[in-house]
Amino acid sequence: MKLTKAIRIGHFTENLGKQLLMLVEMLKKMMTIVELLILQGDLLPEGNTIPASMYEAKKTLCALGLSYEKMHACPNDCILYRKEYEDLTHCRNCGISRWKEGKDSILKEGVPAKVV
Repeated sequence: MKLTKAIRIGHFTENLGKQLLMLVEMLKKMMTIVELLILQGDLLPEGNTIPASMYEAKKTLCALGLSYEKMHACPNDCILYRKEYEDLTHCRNCGISRWKEGKDSILKEGVPAKVV
């Protein structure tokens, strides 16, 4: 009985170690992206800045008379639901539903899972 428990604990700690390594790698990648964005802002000429948020970017676009279009997208970034894919309810590549799933696992048709 004690040997079985020890094996289970060893298996748990081994899996935990792998998960922690994956988390550390993911955080490294995220920090690299943030560093690139900061560097991009530093490369701009004096007095020019990158908007700090999507809200600021949208506000600037509207003030200039420019518009943007919201598009439904596959949650896995396979396709955009426009043109020939506009009427699809599931992704042609991965099969995931276009619509958001509620807490009760029922699809909320009309509420997109991802908008870009």
